[in-house]
Amino acid sequence: MRGLSYRTAGWFAIASGAIGIIAFIFSRSASLTRTSHDVGVILQFILLMPVVFAVFKLLQQSNPSMGRTTLNVGIGALFFTVLLILLTFPKLLFDDLYAIPQGVFGLWLIIVNWRMNGNPLLKWLGIVAGLGLALVATFPVGYAILVDPVYIFHIPAIEATNHDTPANRFLHKIIWVGSLMYELPLPVWTILFGTKLLQEKK
Repeated sequence: MRGLSYRTAGWFAIASGAIGIIAFIFSRSASLTRTSHDVGVILQFILLMPVVFAVFKLLQQSNPSMGRTTLNVGIGALFFTVLLILLTFPKLLFDDLYAIPQGVFGLWLIIVNWRMNGNPLLKWLGIVAGLGLALVATFPVGYAILVDPVYIFHIPAIEATNHDTPANRFLHKIIWVGSLMYELPLPVWTILFGTKLLQEKK
């Protein structure tokens, strides 16, 4: 994707954002399954990969010494998020384990938006979305430490046991807050960033 133009990446970004909004609507609809939401997230994150290349390219303009680690972390986080979601379909992994690489992408989003010049609204929207992703990522880790280490990492996935504990309730509140911070802000940021890319020269 080295020769990818900003304009092409911009259209990928807008498509990713649109699918993200649809996935958000699916997640709020009682008549639709979680699978529909997860398929939407897979498409959303695959379409984000060219956007990560464009972000890296823009950052290199103001930071020529920036290494490929920034690019590799962003692409790797998206790839492993998609992979872990796919592995939940045949029940090989716990449903929410993909939140961990998704949280890595959230941290990546915070860092690149902090370093990026331009619209402050776009920057802070990306930071808020990244923070939300990072918060949600604390759930599987916290669940393994505080509630049940066997259930989260068991391969293949096993049926959930009722763990109505204060720790579990607290972790679900973190998920709720984190989800509010990223489920809609992330696709909105992606669409706005896509329109920015469409205006770039190359």
